[in-house]
Amino acid sequence: MLHRFMETKKNSSESSTPQLPSFDSNIAAIYFLANSARGLMKMLRDNLFVSQTLSSYPTNVLVEEFNKRITTPIQSSEGIANVYAILVALTFKDKSEVKGLFQKVSQNIKFEWFSDIANIYLNDLSSFPTYKIIEGNSSSQLKQADTSNDSVVFYYGS
Repeated sequence: MLHRFMETKKNSSESSTPQLPSFDSNIAAIYFLANSARGLMKMLRDNLFVSQTLSSYPTNVLVEEFNKRITTPIQSSEGIANVYAILVALTFKDKSEVKGLFQKVSQNIKFEWFSDIANIYLNDLSSFPTYKIIEGNSSSQLKQADTSNDSVVFYYGS
């Protein structure tokens, strides 16, 4: 059994940890279709459930869920795919918050593509676009948006 990779701190004022939603059935399909770690990571990062729903959860919730799932026996391919989805959702978080976790995954999890995905994140994530969601759609906002790092900017609203 693997040890926890990153301890999460609980604030005494927290009532309970939010539960992750039911996973999109497309996650397992992506896992079955992928033929490389880079391909799996790209397809999961492009999946709206991962990039918007999962990544919207607080970092500590995703880390806690990842730790819980990775330290217990996974009974199905769908379960493995869901753990990959959590790991990839963490790639949307601030690197300073998750770098330690990815370093430990890189060094300690040799199952399938976990360490490969961690290494891609640590060494080569710049080849993947980041996403920014900005309210509104005016051309002045487009000019103000920081797209210098190949970000994909989504606008919504009037």
